[in-house]
Amino acid sequence: MADTLKELLDRATQLDAEERFELVERLIEVDAPSTSDWNSAWSAEAQDRLANFHAGRDVTFDAEDVLTEGRRRLADSRKS
Repeated sequence: MADTLKELLDRATQLDAEERFELVERLIEVDAPSTSDWNSAWSAEAQDRLANFHAGRDVTFDAEDVLTEGRRRLADSRKS
């Protein structure tokens, strides 16, 4: 780890919880897409998914079947 990064980390760990939370939020914002870019991208994705669903190009599953299978797998994993 670079000395500068280590120094930053050392200083960050000395912040109180609220200050660390604010620091994390600000660091995330550095590389996060703008809200309008995010909304546009998600809107396009949602429209594509809906079009694929209506055209029968997507495989769909009943929610209750998915939940039942998930519960079964979880129970099986706990037995191992």
